[in-house]
Amino acid sequence: MIKFFLSNAEDLVDPNYNFLTDEHPPNRDRWRDDVYAHQLFSEPISDGVFLSGVAKPSLKKRVEAAGGVHAFLRLSPDVPVMGDCGAFNYKEKDIPPYQTKEIVETYQRHDYTLGASIDHLIDPKSSLDEKQRRWDITLDNAEQFISKHRSTQLDFTPIGVAQGWDPTSYRQAAEKLLAFGYEYVAIGGVTRLHVKHLKPILKEVSTVLPGDVDLHLLGIARLSDLALFQSIGVTSFNGSTPIRRGTMGEYWTVPGKKYEAIRIPSANRKHRQYRSSGRLRRLDDIFDEGEISEKEFTKLEQACLSMLRAYDKGKTSLDEVLNTILQFNRLNGDTRDRRSKYEQTLYDRPWQTCPCEVCQDIGIEVIIFRGNDRNRRRGFHNAWIFYRQLQAALEAGR
Repeated sequence: MIKFFLSNAEDLVDPNYNFLTDEHPPNRDRWRDDVYAHQLFSEPISDGVFLSGVAKPSLKKRVEAAGGVHAFLRLSPDVPVMGDCGAFNYKEKDIPPYQTKEIVETYQRHDYTLGASIDHLIDPKSSLDEKQRRWDITLDNAEQFISKHRSTQLDFTPIGVAQGWDPTSYRQAAEKLLAFGYEYVAIGGVTRLHVKHLKPILKEVSTVLPGDVDLHLLGIARLSDLALFQSIGVTSFNGSTPIRRGTMGEYWTVPGKKYEAIRIPSANRKHRQYRSSGRLRRLDDIFDEGEISEKEFTKLEQACLSMLRAYDKGKTSLDEVLNTILQFNRLNGDTRDRRSKYEQTLYDRPWQTCPCEVCQDIGIEVIIFRGNDRNRRRGFHNAWIFYRQLQAALEAGR
């Protein structure tokens, strides 16, 4: 059974956010009062949590202050937490900014369940010498990592990371990791690869992996390739795609249909920028050009929100609310034709039939593209959907 680790470090929402006034409670502290995705649901939305960049000073400080990674994430101790060093964050550096001793101590002291060795991303367009240099660095770190783990009899499960630039280099890296003694291998640097490029790499690696060795895919969370993952022997993967796509405006459903969120950006001129004619401009420009006054603009914004809520209750027509929203979008400089997608979203009202706690709690607010507390909740909803889809697919494939 393939396990899914939801990538999540700073994905938080305010449980007491006032959607009618768009205000947080007085004295609200984000790290103290806000909640993670898993805290909003009574059912699991993943098999574990994945934290990247475990040695970043800001993350280390918060985890340390909380008393460990499970306390930091407010997770039960029996929920596995996997960590890695966040190679994408230092890909431009000649060498990783961390030492194995530091990483091993971080995993152990902060009570990670599984920890990945220090890897270094390889750019396929770089010279062969540079590819080989980064490949060697990654494997040298992996060898030191498992040696340190063995010598000190640590509690977390060590994961050796394989980097490469073609199927052969990945397979050779996996062979090295197995020779070092790893029983859990991760494939890195493949997050953005299309399946036609990913498939030969996984097939090549699978030729050397014994059946009792676990295989993890770093940063890949897509159900479209699940059959491939199962055939290759992948046992776990991680990703933030459901949450990220939600924050970008996608609303997912269990049957697989995706809807576009309705954009009602804030009229707060202190914080918002709007796109017009392919360039960003501030609200001040809209008012200065005389297209609409600030008072009328704010009134139209609130009319959009009020009409959406009225539509949700059956008190106004689809055409009326749709035309008002599109007018507001045009004033914001949104040149995309969103009519058909908005119309489908409003006509189907998917939030009304979704049983997840987010949709049941905030209703139509989940479909409004507007600020972190709506957009990220929509991402949390997507994570709930994704995990339901994954479980159903795995069950059907048994």
